Amino acid sequence: MAPWRNPFLIAAFSGWGDASSVATTSAAFLLQKREVTREIEFDPEEYFVLTDTRPTVRLADDGSRRIQWPSLALMHGAGEPRDLGLLLGPEPQLRWRGFVERVAVTWERRGEGGPAILLGAFLASVPHTGPVFLTGFATTPDLRAHLSGLGVQPSGYEGPTSIHSVLAEALRRRGVPCASIWAAVPHYVGAMPNPKACVAMLRVVDDLLGLSLDLTELEDAASSFEKQVSRAITRGSRERRKGERPSRDSAGDESQTGEPSNEPLPSSEEMIRGVEEFLKKNRPDA
Repeated sequence: MAPWRNPFLIAAFSGWGDASSVATTSAAFLLQKREVTREIEFDPEEYFVLTDTRPTVRLADDGSRRIQWPSLALMHGAGEPRDLGLLLGPEPQLRWRGFVERVAVTWERRGEGGPAILLGAFLASVPHTGPVFLTGFATTPDLRAHLSGLGVQPSGYEGPTSIHSVLAEALRRRGVPCASIWAAVPHYVGAMPNPKACVAMLRVVDDLLGLSLDLTELEDAASSFEKQVSRAITRGSRERRKGERPSRDSAGDESQTGEPSNEPLPSSEEMIRGVEEFLKKNRPDA
């Protein structure tokens, strides 16, 4: 095998720790313009409960049926300015200790001591306007200081955890510098892709690793996303107020703006226009 060039590791898992697909979309973005090969394909029967993370059936052009199994893989993305190791797929449900040990041993051998960045996202009571709140932790003082300087708040969370923490500990034991970065995503648009949170996360990754990423297209999608969500909420609030009978206290009071509507927001296509096309284009078939 050819040596990897100044590599770094990115890990993102769909599922519990991937609100609005922010982590996996951000990770997939980093695969752009890279020559991708699979280093390890993890056996789904070994790491998944298949009645929870189910395989899917697809129809081929000839009408035959094909089974697609859950895919969790460690990939190598060769490209400038550094090679990428990308661990991407659903969060495993079984054999966590064996899984993280295999990843850590492989990265110790192939990654040449390169850093690891673990990405996650969670639903929170935060607005879609304003800066994206980022939190996280790191296993070395230098990385902790760097994260703090970039505005990433130290995580004080205690409780049930994701595989990110278990993987970070396995990497730390093998001397791999590791940081975990999590984005808070507005709960009221949690089912929608969120390019704004992706931009915030990737800016931190870019600064940590010196990748000189071009985020222009994603930034445009983030701006469109914010405007469309604001417009949808305003429209929903107006429609709700129209349906309400004016009370003695509120009649004629135009200063009342109302809270975001509980009614369903418009479709993805309406709210974020071309964002889903962008995400589809940049998300690998992993």
